[in-house]
Amino acid sequence: MDEKGKRPGEGKKKIVLPPYGLAEDILESLGEGPDPIEMEEEKSSAEIKIVTFFMDREEYGLPIDRVREINRVGEITRVPNSARHVLGVINLRGKIIPAIELKKRLGLGPSVLDKASRIVVAETGQKLMGLLVDSVSEVMNVRSEEIEMVSEDLVEDEKSFIKGVVKLEERIIILIDLDGILKS
Repeated sequence: MDEKGKRPGEGKKKIVLPPYGLAEDILESLGEGPDPIEMEEEKSSAEIKIVTFFMDREEYGLPIDRVREINRVGEITRVPNSARHVLGVINLRGKIIPAIELKKRLGLGPSVLDKASRIVVAETGQKLMGLLVDSVSEVMNVRSEEIEMVSEDLVEDEKSFIKGVVKLEERIIILIDLDGILKS
């Protein structure tokens, strides 16, 4: 109850919504379309979900829509004459996918396998790939204004596997460019 003794919403016009339809269309048909200023604010503070993981002491992230699943490190079959960052292939429920040592791919040195090590199964288009990481941290929402593009002075353009950097109060998360890793 408010200070006048009314319940929230009491005395306001009730809207009966049809059982289906887009909210914008329904509100527009009732003459109560969305406020363009509010819509602009929503766009400027769009959120994306990312999966964060560690390699050494640095935290990295991938958009959750690119992550299929996260698994413990199982049996990896080595492939002769493969690139130095390719660990081999893994059998993911009957589908054979490459397993990549992400630390080596990013030029951070070799990985050390332990109980916390995980394979992040990521996808791009029709391709699946297993990315070996030291540990997985969390799934979190990130607002678009918290993401900064990486300066060209910081990385070489043709070899950059970094999409951006998330700046939080006491954390920096490096966003991985999965397509760049797959292409080269």
